Amino acid sequence: MKINRLFSLELERNSLRPYQIAVEVGTVFILGFIYLMAAIPKIDPGDSDAELFSSYNFVIGLTLVVMMGIFSVISATMSSKFIVDEYRGKKAILLFSYPISRKK
Repeated sequence: MKINRLFSLELERNSLRPYQIAVEVGTVFILGFIYLMAAIPKIDPGDSDAELFSSYNFVIGLTLVVMMGIFSVISATMSSKFIVDEYRGKKAILLFSYPISRKK
């Protein structure tokens, strides 16, 4: 229960709207990428390279690699922004940055 309270305080303090938009754009990109990869064998069935894309294992594996890249970029961006913003305000300890009463 206490950790949920800390998570909610962290979400109040940091604006995550740009990252939500980035995730939505990434989701649309991944769906388009999957459909494109699945449509390659239908567009040009005579091409010898199109045989790779006719396998679901190849398409899913390639999609997972692209999704991992997108996740890595978004998570690195978010973590670096949060850490740099904390130290920019000259707060030595990240734990004491929550907007709670200091009387306790």
